[in-house]
Amino acid sequence: MVSVIRIDSSGWKQLPLKGEFSFSRTQGFLNGLIQTHNSSDSDCKQQHYSLVQGLCLYAQLVIQLDEPQEAAFYRADLRNLLQSGTLSDCQIVCQGKEFPVHRAILAAQSPVFAAMFQNSMKETSSGICKIDGIPVDLMQIVIQFAYTRAPFQADGKLVELWNVADKYDMQDLCAECVRMMMDSIRAENALAYFDFAREHNFLPLQKAAAKVFWQQS
Repeated sequence: MVSVIRIDSSGWKQLPLKGEFSFSRTQGFLNGLIQTHNSSDSDCKQQHYSLVQGLCLYAQLVIQLDEPQEAAFYRADLRNLLQSGTLSDCQIVCQGKEFPVHRAILAAQSPVFAAMFQNSMKETSSGICKIDGIPVDLMQIVIQFAYTRAPFQADGKLVELWNVADKYDMQDLCAECVRMMMDSIRAENALAYFDFAREHNFLPLQKAAAKVFWQQS
């Protein structure tokens, strides 16, 4: 059992969770104190994570939850944070549409965003990040997935979405796009999925698309 103490705009909350915790690749966003104590009545260890900078808890901490309702709690929590814009520190502007975001969260999900926020003096000082060449609906999916990993709809645009996710090195979103392609192969998209899979060497998708294509020929 792990006890997490979180600081956010609503104050202190203590959340008992089951799972494994590790710090992600974006070093320096979170200051943490980890103390591990041996339990007196079992071989298990009682771990207490005292974490500061509340927004960075979500950006830095990789949580593997055992119970679906706990995962749903975090998705809802982060969805509310995104929708409310509470303590947002950056505006992504995509074709005139503004998305208030939290740099720490996007940086934890994308090395490209991390480098952009750390190295670009213009975006760091102004708090505005202009992104061109990406449809607004796909940028919205990218941002929402970074926060919640929640299911999304991208009918007819999965290949295009994969390309955007690959551009920002969001490997989990790339994998989800391929999984959704596997589940949605039809006669009308089989050839496009086959060409995509062959280009990127996704053999299971390539075989599945080829099978559907030849069955409908």
